[in-house]
Amino acid sequence: VPMRHHGIKGDPFEYYGINRNFTLRKLWATDFLGKHENARSAFALDQLTFFLFFLCKRFFVTLVYTRDYQVALLVRSSNVVLEVHSIPERTFLFFRALARARRLVVISNGLKQSLIKSGVPAEKIVVAPDAVNLSEFNITPSREVWRAHYIDPHKKIVLYMGHFYGWKGAETLAEAANHLTSDVEV
Repeated sequence: VPMRHHGIKGDPFEYYGINRNFTLRKLWATDFLGKHENARSAFALDQLTFFLFFLCKRFFVTLVYTRDYQVALLVRSSNVVLEVHSIPERTFLFFRALARARRLVVISNGLKQSLIKSGVPAEKIVVAPDAVNLSEFNITPSREVWRAHYIDPHKKIVLYMGHFYGWKGAETLAEAANHLTSDVEV
């Protein structure tokens, strides 16, 4: 993983509530994300420096688990797991990375079906939804009580949950909200 100042503070095993049955190695990379107005360029530079450092280091790698298909495509390991959140517009290198990966982890059944239609073997794909485990939270009163108190129960709800980085598209939803009918709550 990249050595960064932003993001998770402290022990990632405790943060995610997972067993300590593997080790993580932190590698140097630039840390511009969140410090510059152009988040997309900052992310690209951070990713590039991490990737170049990763390729230059010579160390034993048991498994590489990555969300970056470029890493899956070029890393020196035959045991690569690629986590996929979407299919990019330019797919040639993406599908080469999928073919190289031993296993794919996708965040929805819809994404799994899209990859299968594109020729990826179903047995290679594991679905692990990108969501929250509500049982870890003691939320009272009930959802129905909160909804009735804050939102007209007859309205449809459109919800965005995530970072407000410019490239995430939240501003598009904010602009679109002005054009929705009155029976929709954003």
